[in-house]
Amino acid sequence: MTLADLVGQIAGDVIKIAAAAGIAAAVIAAGVGVTISSFALGPLVAAIVITVGVGLILDLIDDQLGLTKKLKAMLAPMLNPVEDAMRQQVQRAKEQVQQTKEDLIDWAYQGLCAFLGRIIQEAGDRAARYLWRKIGDLLWHRVPTS
Repeated sequence: MTLADLVGQIAGDVIKIAAAAGIAAAVIAAGVGVTISSFALGPLVAAIVITVGVGLILDLIDDQLGLTKKLKAMLAPMLNPVEDAMRQQVQRAKEQVQQTKEDLIDWAYQGLCAFLGRIIQEAGDRAARYLWRKIGDLLWHRVPTS
């Protein structure tokens, strides 16, 4: 579904609802409400029944004449550039998310490498100090001569 389809469908439905409600109000005001006003819910029930009936009739007329389809076709040229711009924005957002993800992975990898490099350096330094101490201890002992 395109943006024109969505807006056209909503606009067509709103027009039909408004027309059905207006027609129902006019019919009730014209006299139907007077004849059934002896019941407490009479005008309300009449309004609901008439509105639904008129709405169904308007749907049939719309299906026969294709008014909503024509409205969608009329809106399409106006909304297609908007829809294209929205698609481009979504695509740019996806690309930015992907780039950020790659940057975070790269940053984490570099941080991990630096951390492991420090660990290896410290281990090497400690091993060198240990060996130097051991070699120093050996130098203090005299090696027997034969």
